[in-house]
Amino acid sequence: MKVNCHYTHLVPTSTIKPNPKNPNKHTEEQIEKLAKIIEHYGFRVPIIISKNSGFVVSGHGRLEAAKKLGYEKVPVDYQEFKNKNEELGYLVSDNAIAELSFIDKDLVKEEIIPELEEDFDLDILAVKGLDVGEINIEQDIGDKVIAEEEKVYKIIVRVPNEMEMRDLIDELNSRGYLAEEAKR
Repeated sequence: MKVNCHYTHLVPTSTIKPNPKNPNKHTEEQIEKLAKIIEHYGFRVPIIISKNSGFVVSGHGRLEAAKKLGYEKVPVDYQEFKNKNEELGYLVSDNAIAELSFIDKDLVKEEIIPELEEDFDLDILAVKGLDVGEINIEQDIGDKVIAEEEKVYKIIVRVPNEMEMRDLIDELNSRGYLAEEAKR
């Protein structure tokens, strides 16, 4: 196991208590991808455990991925929270804040992928809706060129609010379509 982050203790995975109130649910696909990322890059972020309750506050997915990899110990940072409100608030907000951002898939395809080494496993990027099968990287005197898709069909769907839009995007992506928020 590679650990590339600051932590206070290496703790046996069997002794770590997930927070039973964690509202963030992890799919098997997410845990598999996270395990692959941790295996490739090592731990870059420790699991945060509350000194108050003894429960995980941040890192439930990392813990599950570590168990999937067979890691017996993981890096942990024990943190103190002023009270239960602060601890539970952080538990929810740490997960929810990521939902307010989105990955610019065009930037990934146009700027990031061409700079990656030839043998880089694109699946490690774990970008939802980025079908690495449709990206063709061709060698041309050492330069990488991304080939255009032959046919692309686009639709515009109007929804009444941002939450419904995000739910629809998630639903379409889970069905294998490439759905993303339109840039205005």
